[in-house]
Amino acid sequence: AAIADAMVAAGSTPALRTVRERLGNMGSLGTISKLLQQWRADREKKIASALTLPAGVQRAILEFMGQELSSAKAALETELAEQQQEAADLATENERQGAEIEGQGDALTAR
Repeated sequence: AAIADAMVAAGSTPALRTVRERLGNMGSLGTISKLLQQWRADREKKIASALTLPAGVQRAILEFMGQELSSAKAALETELAEQQQEAADLATENERQGAEIEGQGDALTAR
C-alpha cells in the first residue's frame, strides 16, 4: 500500500509488475495482485467518502435551493399574471375594435 501510495503521489499508476520491482523483485505476483486489489478497493472507499457532503452542508444547500426556487417561482407567477392581464386587455380592445368596424360597415351599407 505504501508503494502504491508513493507511486500515485509521484503521478504514476501502480501496476503489478512495477510494484514488484519497487519491492526489489520480491514476493509472488499472486500475493502482490491480491494486496493491490485490496489497496484499490480501500482507495475507492476513501474517495467516495470524501465526495459525500456532511449532513449539515446538505441541509443548508437544500434550504438555499428551496428559497431560491420560491423566489424564482414568485417572480414567474407575477410575470404570468401580468401577461394574462395584458392578453385579456388586448382581447377586450380587439372586441371593441371589431364592434367599431362592424358598426362602420353597417353605416356604410345603410347609405
